[in-house]
Formats: sequence, structure tokens, C-alpha cells
Amino acid sequence: MLFLVTASLIWAFSFGLIKSFAGGIDPFVLGTARTGIAALFFLPWFTGKRSFQLSRQIMIKAMICGFLQIGLMYGPYLLSFRYLKSHEVALFTMTTPVWMALIIAIEKRRLTWTMTLAAALATVGGVIAAGGATTPDPAVFGIILVQISNILFSLGLVLWTRWIAPGDHNQSALMFPFFLGAFVASTFLALILATDIKPFTSQEALIAIYLGVFASGLGFFLWNKGALRVGPVVLGAANNIKLPIAVLVSLTVFGESTNLINLSVGGVLILFAIWIASKRDRFSSRG
Repeated sequence: MLFLVTASLIWAFSFGLIKSFAGGIDPFVLGTARTGIAALFFLPWFTGKRSFQLSRQIMIKAMICGFLQIGLMYGPYLLSFRYLKSHEVALFTMTTPVWMALIIAIEKRRLTWTMTLAAALATVGGVIAAGGATTPDPAVFGIILVQISNILFSLGLVLWTRWIAPGDHNQSALMFPFFLGAFVASTFLALILATDIKPFTSQEALIAIYLGVFASGLGFFLWNKGALRVGPVVLGAANNIKLPIAVLVSLTVFGESTNLINLSVGGVLILFAIWIASKRDRFSSRG
């Protein structure tokens, strides 16, 4: 649990930094930079002696997880900052446990009306928290982007908990192929979707390095390591530890404003959706 809490605290400060200091970077370029820097950060562990104990099969599986959980996920996630405030992006990542529970339920053929209800409540809560926006309000598009990123994150994480056994592999070395897969995916997205490719300013470069080493590199190493040691209910709770801190930082440190009533009502609905999903999903993440 300590690994998960630490990762959540690291991520809590990323939302405001991205919105305030990395807004001038094309989101797909920023995703590529983050994953590339994270891969380089873990390269020394991969070139060590213990990395030779990794089979080709497990490295390919790690690459697939990184391709989904981070590489493809960063595209819609970082793009959502163009349509939402940073605290809204943080809030809408709260639905990740619902999507994770849905994926596991579908995998185990246990999808029921309660899981569908949880997803619907989470969606309604997100719309209310965004101020009751309706199409074609840009906020709706931002919410959709965050949910796409949540689904990709959840899918990659579920596969990680299925394929990687705690203690069986050198996870520090595995993070290089994991981020290499993420880099391949984010580079592909940047090549076809990036519209504003330009050199980073010195400030943007520092932010990219911080996000790559700490938020991406250290954050996902701790998160994926912790995910192998707990069930989905605890994992969902840990995911949302960062939310009150992220919202508070965005509103105070970065000076954002919000409708507290809408934010509170929407947040309660999302929490209720998570509670429904967790009640229905009390089984091992490796079951």
C-alpha cells in the first residue's frame, strides 16, 4: 500500500504543473518526451546483470502493458488539459476504478446491471462536476478524453497484474521495456496527430524532465509494483488518494476557480459509483 500511496502523492502535483507550465507543448509531443525520458531513466537497470534473467516473452508482455497503460493513454489524457481545468482532469480520473471493475467483470463474464449503473453514475457525476455541461460544450469532449485515458490505463494495469507476478522478475529492469512500449505508442500518436512540434523552452524542458523521471518513471514504477500486492478494491481506493490533494493544489497553488457545489455533487456521485463497483468486485486482482 505504501508504494501506491507514494505514487498517488507524486501524481497529485502533476495536474497543475501540466496545465500551468506545459500548456504550450503539443500534448502528443509531451507524451513522447515523458515516456522517452522515463525509458532512459530505467535503462541502467535493464543493462545490469539481472536483466539477462528476463525472458523475451515477459519483456514483450511488459512492452504491451506500457503501450496501453501509458503510451496510448497519455494522448487523450494530456489533450484533455486543453478543454478542462487541471482539478477537473484530476477529478475525472476518479472513475478509473469503475472502468477497472468493468474490465475485470467482462473478463470473468460477471457483467451485471449494477456494473452498468456504476458506469452511468460515474458519467453523470462527471458532467455535473464540470458544471452541467452538455454537447457541444468543450468540457464534454474533455471528459470523454479523460475517460478514454482511464480505460486504457485500466486495461494496461489489469494485464500487468495478470502477466507479472510479484517477486518473480526484476521489476526495475522490466520498466525499461514497459516504457519502451509506451514510447513506441506515444511516438506513433505524435507522428499522426501532433500539430505543433517545436523546440522546448528551458522551462518546458525542466517540466518535461520532472514529469518523465518522477511522475512517469518513479510514479508508474511504484504504482505497478504496489498493484501486484493488493486487490482491485484497495487499488481503486489508492487511485483516489491523490484527488483531494490534486484539487486543493490546483485551486490554491495554481489559482484555479470552480463551482464548489457542482464539484461536490459530481464527486459524491462518482464516489457512489465506485462504491457500487467495489461491492460487486470483491475478488482477487490475480484471480
